[in-house]
Amino acid sequence: GYTNVAPTNMIFFDLESSKISGEGKKTIEEIAKQALAEQNRVEHILLVGRTDKVGDAKHNKKLSSQRAMNVKKELIRRGVAPQRIAIK
Repeated sequence: GYTNVAPTNMIFFDLESSKISGEGKKTIEEIAKQALAEQNRVEHILLVGRTDKVGDAKHNKKLSSQRAMNVKKELIRRGVAPQRIAIK
């Protein structure tokens, strides 16, 4: 099952950017540590990409997807198995 994501696990991006900040990488490091420690109890991590409401809906959907994919790549780099990470 899925565990609800606490607000402390949110990663914020600069406007119109999918680049992960230094602060974002610290958050990802914490999420990865928690995921690895709880891998027997928590099966999946659900990443939900978001943007603000400003601008073109198609562009925002692509940007939110890029943001989630970049976070997934960072989690994988830190040892989280790709098959445990779902993107919405």
